[in-house]
Amino acid sequence: MEFNVNKKDNIKLKIGILFYICASISKANLSRASLINKAIKNWYQFYLVYLGIKKSATLEFVDGYKINVSKRNLSRALIIAEFHAMLRRARDLGLTIRVNKDKVVVKVKKRWLILDRETAPSIITELLFPQHDVFNVKGRDVIDIGAYVGDTAIYYYLYGNARHVYAFEPIPYIYKKGLQVIKRNNLMKFISFFNEGVSGEKGVIKVPKSGTNFDKVEPAESTEDKVIKIISLEDFVRKYKIDDAILKVDCEGCEYSIFQKASKEVLQRFVGIYIEYHYGYADLALRLKEDGFNVIYTKPTYIFKGLGRRPMISGDIIAFREKSILNLNSINRIQGRTILQ
Repeated sequence: MEFNVNKKDNIKLKIGILFYICASISKANLSRASLINKAIKNWYQFYLVYLGIKKSATLEFVDGYKINVSKRNLSRALIIAEFHAMLRRARDLGLTIRVNKDKVVVKVKKRWLILDRETAPSIITELLFPQHDVFNVKGRDVIDIGAYVGDTAIYYYLYGNARHVYAFEPIPYIYKKGLQVIKRNNLMKFISFFNEGVSGEKGVIKVPKSGTNFDKVEPAESTEDKVIKIISLEDFVRKYKIDDAILKVDCEGCEYSIFQKASKEVLQRFVGIYIEYHYGYADLALRLKEDGFNVIYTKPTYIFKGLGRRPMISGDIIAFREKSILNLNSINRIQGRTILQ
């Protein structure tokens, strides 16, 4: 196994690849290594950047598409590799996909959407195999906290027939990608997309303009690139007169602040709340039960995040006032992951 690098770096590379593979196995991420190796012609450049041997590299995919990456935005390569895997399975998935450089036009469930290589994997996956369809959102407003590239917001409007979706994504690069999708598909009247975060109290954070990793979000006193506004759920609900609505929260830990600070009166504006919890469910479930919600939740999954880092204890919480708003097909699917009550 020889590459076009000097002898010293070649040895480092071999050791690094072995380390990466071992780490991938321990984190159940071996499939990602397979994605990289199948989708990227010069895949070894990915590992050189990952290990810090090179600061940046130009990666060339099997269809000739090229991107420049650094360690800061290396996740772009993984996302595009996922897209190539999706291309290989398009027929099995019942998809019609047309690719022209960065533009991706796809037919999903009788609808044509204009996407790109980075947004296609998550949006197509959500539309084909929805993970957040536990409620009947037809005719209701939806607040989507942690909207990523708009995958769930698009699902709620196009396939759930929501009245309006208010979506929040604080990471500038991810927000920009999602906003492009919403504009390209003429959804601006139906999906309001905010480059803001939501928490228990208003404030600001600083995040990298070009980063794509949620772990890069830092407090406002950091020296990172762009100041992002944080609003409180309380203020937003009152300003937009939200009522009889659905709330979806997947914000990598901010859920605890939101529900610690939100008043009972504001939470009662929602008939259904879906939360992806990241550090345990007990306090969240207790708060929702105290405010009159029926609560079910999935058994937590424990995720090791690395030495010196807090382990993640993640799963789903589904809170509702009336069973009639539940999507029973979705609930039955989730029950395979062990629902506790």
